[in-house]
Amino acid sequence: MLIATGAWFRTLDVPGTEKWGGAGVYYGAAHVEASNYRDQPVVVVGGANSAAQGLLYLRRFASSVTVLIRGEAPTWSRYLDVAIRASDKISICFNTELTEVRGDDRIREVAVKSNKTGQASTLPAAAVFVFIGQEPQTDFVPDGVLKSPSGHILTGLDLVGDGKRPAGWPLERDPLILETSVPSVFAAGDVRNGTKHGVAAATGDGNAAVSRFWQYLSTF
Repeated sequence: MLIATGAWFRTLDVPGTEKWGGAGVYYGAAHVEASNYRDQPVVVVGGANSAAQGLLYLRRFASSVTVLIRGEAPTWSRYLDVAIRASDKISICFNTELTEVRGDDRIREVAVKSNKTGQASTLPAAAVFVFIGQEPQTDFVPDGVLKSPSGHILTGLDLVGDGKRPAGWPLERDPLILETSVPSVFAAGDVRNGTKHGVAAATGDGNAAVSRFWQYLSTF
């Protein structure tokens, strides 16, 4: 059995995001939609590497990019931070949360709030790009298949801690690469812990999982 159900982008539950979903509010779509907002202000939500890569691309087109980060510092890599802080098009708002997306025939502005002082304000925006992570589609997976705290399925060496196989493992060998804590059940793509997100990575995972499945069958 191969579990390859992927992951969905985490979404924001604030007024206006559902109304403008796919028409001004985008999840992980900077490279696809950026050129539609040439010379217009945009807002980015998120402080990890995906947000940094997205906003650096957006700055090529937008008149300005304002980044909203809930915490006191981003978690993106230093090399990205250097590029971001060198751009006069990019502004970073720390301890700030999006509270509403507003517009008429299109998005015109967003409402934000400081989570330290509670002060509310508005920012001009033609679009909002959200990068707040993904949720693996593993709700249906039985408890016997071990998962990380984030819900991603553990496979291969992730299941072997301190040289010990997972509890209840019935075989006299370690789990194969991409094999879960249940023998003969494999996981591939964004649903798997440690995956490199993207179509190419998922395709490679799937191909490798098929090879390991045949390897598993050869042991009988």
